[in-house]
Amino acid sequence: MDIARLGLWTCVLLMPAVVGCAGVPVEQLQAYGDAYEEAREAGSLLYERAAIAVWTAEATGVAPGAAPPNDPPYLATLGPANYGAGACGFGAGDRAIPESVLARCQALAAVTTYNEILLKLAAGDPAVAVRSELGQLAVALDGLQSLLAQNTAVTTLLAGAGPFVGPLVVLVGEAQKLASGAAVREELEKGRPAVQAIILALRQDVPRLYGVQRDHYVVRLTRLVNATNTEVYRPAGRLLIGHAPASTPGLVSERAAVTARFDALLAELEDFPAQPIGGLAGETTAQPYTSATTEALRAHVAELETRVGQYRGLAADWRAYERALRRYDAMLAEVAGALATLGTIDAGNLFAANGAIAQWLSSAVTVRDAALDIEALLAANRFPENAL
Repeated sequence: MDIARLGLWTCVLLMPAVVGCAGVPVEQLQAYGDAYEEAREAGSLLYERAAIAVWTAEATGVAPGAAPPNDPPYLATLGPANYGAGACGFGAGDRAIPESVLARCQALAAVTTYNEILLKLAAGDPAVAVRSELGQLAVALDGLQSLLAQNTAVTTLLAGAGPFVGPLVVLVGEAQKLASGAAVREELEKGRPAVQAIILALRQDVPRLYGVQRDHYVVRLTRLVNATNTEVYRPAGRLLIGHAPASTPGLVSERAAVTARFDALLAELEDFPAQPIGGLAGETTAQPYTSATTEALRAHVAELETRVGQYRGLAADWRAYERALRRYDAMLAEVAGALATLGTIDAGNLFAANGAIAQWLSSAVTVRDAALDIEALLAANRFPENAL
């Protein structure tokens, strides 16, 4: 945390001294807005992984929407790979965004933008101060409504929220016409149940995101293990079977060391469908084992090290995503709590010592910290989808 932010949060959290943070707490409001910017970015990173599942399937010659076994199981959750354009924070050129993923992004954008607007209005901001955010909210909801009407996968995804989106679009349109902040806030307050329904739908979607990534990584890990079996293990095995056992102490030692290293690496590939190579050898009448044979085996070991490194990277990537997804669910729960708290804040009594403000600020910190955790987990553990 930099010095400026440290000073900001010191001012925010030391509430008895908040009077010293002159007037309406602009810095605190900015910090709250930053929290929701981070929340959108964190959600975008999670949803990008779902898009990668589709992109990877296509890049490997699997057509989304095809019948099993040609279709990886995770694509059933994402539905037909129809594509759309929208603000997800990723996807460009020929990498358009699958509509089911786009819907998730737009739903999260709607939720977080709605919260930001209500916060500013609760602090007494005029209507003109939230015009831009109202426009962003309208765009997200319009896009979501369109997807709900056209894509059955999206309709299923947000089944619990679908009936609320249309009325919320109308409500936001009415709010954009109003001239006073108080009137805008009163209008938007009518949409609170709808926004809570969208949050709930996003939380209910978390197990689906888990399933998408679990199956996606199972497919990739299985492909890696099978390729290792075909391209590394079998050539090394054929080399050993094609040569007689080593006949001198030096060669015996060399062979034992290199095959032990090979088998130790092999053991890191879970459920590898073959036996260790240490016990493999040809008949005594086969080609004699020489130092050249050891060098050839070392080349196979080097290739196996690369494959095992890829396996470790994929496994670490999956574990990081799993942890990030748990944090995301907790973050969404906090967003819902913050939305409920905002309804209790009185613009004319914003800093009264009634506990509401402390809860509001605590929610902002929690949302921001969870988002930063998600970003850190996914940035530090990102195995390239085109690596395999």
